[in-house]
Amino acid sequence: MKVFGVQAAAAPVFDDDAQDLVAFREQTGVTFPFLLEDDAATYQAYRDAAPDRTTPYPVDVVIDGTGIVRYLRGDYDDAALREALDTWCD
Repeated sequence: MKVFGVQAAAAPVFDDDAQDLVAFREQTGVTFPFLLEDDAATYQAYRDAAPDRTTPYPVDVVIDGTGIVRYLRGDYDDAALREALDTWCD
């Protein structure tokens, strides 16, 4: 299983930069790598597909080893995300 985050740095919705990402990692303790993209293309590709999207972000996506989206959620739910990872990732 490969896990990584994608952080968008595109204005006006996002204004995060590399220092914000470092601070987030230190605050949360996450250790997986992050990609920082200037145009928010990944976020935009998935955000409107999330049927339960209640905030502009985050959008959590689990894609299995064959490229199939197995989990897509528009609001962060720790238990649901962990269940999806346990179910679809090995």
